[in-house]
Amino acid sequence: MMEPRFFAVPEDYEDDPERLGNYVSGNIGNILEAAAVYYALLYFVQIEQKEELSFEFSLMTQNLSRTFLWYIVAATHREYWGARTRYYVDGQEAGDLSPERYENHLKRELGVRGLADVYYEFPLVASPASVYRKLAEAGILSDPIDRCLDAEQLFASMVDTPPGIERGLQGAQQIEDRDETGWMREFNGDAWEAIAAHGADHEDPTPVAWVDQTFSIEHNNGNFFDKTNVDYDRLRTLGGNVYGNPELGRIEYRQMYLPELLDRNHAGDMSYVIGVAAAVDETFDMGLDLADHYDDVGQPDGPLDRGDELRQFRFR
Repeated sequence: MMEPRFFAVPEDYEDDPERLGNYVSGNIGNILEAAAVYYALLYFVQIEQKEELSFEFSLMTQNLSRTFLWYIVAATHREYWGARTRYYVDGQEAGDLSPERYENHLKRELGVRGLADVYYEFPLVASPASVYRKLAEAGILSDPIDRCLDAEQLFASMVDTPPGIERGLQGAQQIEDRDETGWMREFNGDAWEAIAAHGADHEDPTPVAWVDQTFSIEHNNGNFFDKTNVDYDRLRTLGGNVYGNPELGRIEYRQMYLPELLDRNHAGDMSYVIGVAAAVDETFDMGLDLADHYDDVGQPDGPLDRGDELRQFRFR
């Protein structure tokens, strides 16, 4: 996996699914570092008026804006194509239907219009690159906004979980026995419709606000940033050097450490957020000198949290 390119000038990868996938996975796979450093830079530039960090903040905003848009394309399409075993039409898994029967369901029964043929099939995709390959093969990779609009229309139109359906395999059997149409209970389109709509509103009202709102998707609706692998070497280094936890695992990273960071930022606990960011800066030699900048503005939120202090979570 590529390392994050938070401060590189964004390149145009839209004609190369593999490079685009590496770009997105490299940044999303290291999302905690991205959040910590981004919110530290936002604080220093917009609150403390430290113009010497404005260039890095601008580059990081550009990279995260592009990364998040393409990640939303990948995540929503992966979730949509997962309907093969999660969405039923008259008691049959969608993946067991012919493309013609499924297309008929979407067009005539649900009123969905204007989709490319790839949306009537269920390709096996996992990584962002595999999503981009399928879209490229269909000739529709070039416009991520349109792909978000496609996903929004699909999730808004597909039928919700039928009443009285249980979760898991028992629920699936109920749907089959009753010839029901709709999602299994644990899967539905509401949250993904909202995520796709957010992607379609790319950089509205501003790039900074849009990036901030994208982090809030994770904060408010569970784990949204779990559709890529993490860089395990980097994860172990982050755990040992930043948090004093060399056994930090992928699930803890995404379900405990990342939400904690976002909660602390939302609460204005900058000694915690900048503490994480400064340790990331030092660990991975980013050259931002965030701890020095915090000293320079007079440590307004008290001394930076470090090491074990960063794991004293406020359990929700």
